[in-house]
Amino acid sequence: MAPPVAVSPLIKTARWSALLLGVLYGKQRFGKFIKHSSSLIYPLFVPHWG
Repeated sequence: MAPPVAVSPLIKTARWSALLLGVLYGKQRFGKFIKHSSSLIYPLFVPHWG
């Protein structure tokens, strides 16, 4: 097996930045989805007795 190749600090920084931006975007998108769909999903979890 070949030894690992040294990765440029610029590429490392870009990869970590892309990961963090993706996580923040996903959190924001998920928050909007929950606000929109909570009125649709919530009645499914309420027990309907009586």
